[in-house]
Amino acid sequence: MGPLLIDLSWAPHTARAIAMAALGRDPGPLAAVESLSHHVYVGSDIVVKIIEAVGRPRLNREIALAPFLPGGLAAPLLAHGLEELDGREIRYACYARAPGSALAMGWPGVDAATARFLAMQAVRRLDALHNWTPPEPARQTLAEPLDHMEL
Repeated sequence: MGPLLIDLSWAPHTARAIAMAALGRDPGPLAAVESLSHHVYVGSDIVVKIIEAVGRPRLNREIALAPFLPGGLAAPLLAHGLEELDGREIRYACYARAPGSALAMGWPGVDAATARFLAMQAVRRLDALHNWTPPEPARQTLAEPLDHMEL
């Protein structure tokens, strides 16, 4: 596969329109964040992922698995779909964003109690995932070949 989308000038505007439709209001500022596979935009209460639909099934799998994951394991999926933009099919997914800010490696400025709490949350999520028995539709999705190496 080649690079994602060469002309990215449309991406911030498309992300804003998708977020507005999902929330039913202006999402406020959206910041682009680094991703190896998607165009990702984060607002105060929403995350928008956009990718070319043709030949890139990764977001399809993520969307297909969302309703089957144990509660609290992943952010709630607010909206998803396909749009056509300049003759290309674009797949998108919008998720509710957890409050707070992302922590950097090393967790600068995080006190010991907060670090312990976050670590305990991560262990609970891993435990929920390890104890999860995927229903048949999720098993089918999980059995599909991955395309991560094509990035």
